[in-house]
Amino acid sequence: MDYRCEATSISGFIQQLAVGYVGRGCFFYVLGQVPEGKDPQRIDEKLTAKYRIATSKAARSRRKALGYANLQYIRYRETFILLATPGKHEFFLQETGQFRDAR
Repeated sequence: MDYRCEATSISGFIQQLAVGYVGRGCFFYVLGQVPEGKDPQRIDEKLTAKYRIATSKAARSRRKALGYANLQYIRYRETFILLATPGKHEFFLQETGQFRDAR
């Protein structure tokens, strides 16, 4: 599944965060930077694969019904944000002490 995660403008980045993600329940987030010299698209691939982000709407719905969190990822230039809904997910274990609540 193709997962589009690169914002092409700062206004698009902020709009997607506010309306598309936080507005729909992705309250927990980790803010990060692509390390200098690294390919941002490789980081996108790595993170979306690691947290199994590229899933269908139906799969997200099933996960939510079972009490599991769903994640989203977006990047603008070298800045990226991983966002999660409430629920069970390895994200919360691996990012303990790192994630914040947007509320």
